[in-house]
Amino acid sequence: MIKNPNKQEVVLEEMLAAPHQHYAYTNKIVDLVEAAKQKTDSKQAKRLVDHLLEHPDALTEQICRSCSIVNISAAANYIRPALQQHGLTIVARKPPHKILNQFGEPSMSHRWSLQIIHDQVFGHE
Repeated sequence: MIKNPNKQEVVLEEMLAAPHQHYAYTNKIVDLVEAAKQKTDSKQAKRLVDHLLEHPDALTEQICRSCSIVNISAAANYIRPALQQHGLTIVARKPPHKILNQFGEPSMSHRWSLQIIHDQVFGHE
């Protein structure tokens, strides 16, 4: 929890607390992510996917703070090919509501998540 939140941080926390029904990661998905992690040497990429397993739909700022990653896209690109071999990928989407930075300007914040790209992950070929 943020000790002295300003208004923007409160809004961000409310967005993060919203339920995400479509992100119930199964043990199989966790196992596939672990297998993909074995194929990269990037510690940042490994921290990123671990964070996304624990915090689906994470905002850019949250990942940067929690994982000490400045360029999330680069970290995602290091592990994305290995994830894709296992039917998964990392995606970034603009949030449904504009997020303003500390200067009141629109931020480039995105929501990051793991996504299933092949039905065979669940045995539906």
